[in-house]
Amino acid sequence: MLKNNANIFDVGHICLSRKKKNSVESNVVGAAAFYGNHKILKLALQKMTRQYQAVAAKEKLDPQNSSKSAFSPEWVGYTPLMLSVAGQHANLDCVKTLLANQADFRTVDKQGNSILHIAAFNSQNAILEYLTKNLRMEIFARNNAGETALFICKSLKN
Repeated sequence: MLKNNANIFDVGHICLSRKKKNSVESNVVGAAAFYGNHKILKLALQKMTRQYQAVAAKEKLDPQNSSKSAFSPEWVGYTPLMLSVAGQHANLDCVKTLLANQADFRTVDKQGNSILHIAAFNSQNAILEYLTKNLRMEIFARNNAGETALFICKSLKN
């Protein structure tokens, strides 16, 4: 990418949110984290200052979405760490790399979900185990709906 004059600081569409199918935008750190590309993530973290490493995702109604429903954000404000846990290609190495680069694991989304909640929603058991064993987090924290990560795991029969 860099050899072809790509700008490492550009922000653009990286995916559609799972339920609402909104267009999610982030920079290369968020994209690499979401897709579990550890090699690109490490390179981007080396080349960027901390302020670009923690760019929160933006979300907007996808123009291709035929739904007439009102825009309802799902992943707005997700940090690269949250995107790495929410992605289909969740990669524990990406999570570890982001945490080693001082990613803020205490950030919550607009629904009050921590990375533990996000990992539980996405059945990321290896990541859940790593987070609970290696970080000082409130493992019984509740989101805005009153759910703990454990409750979410149980309700999904995980």
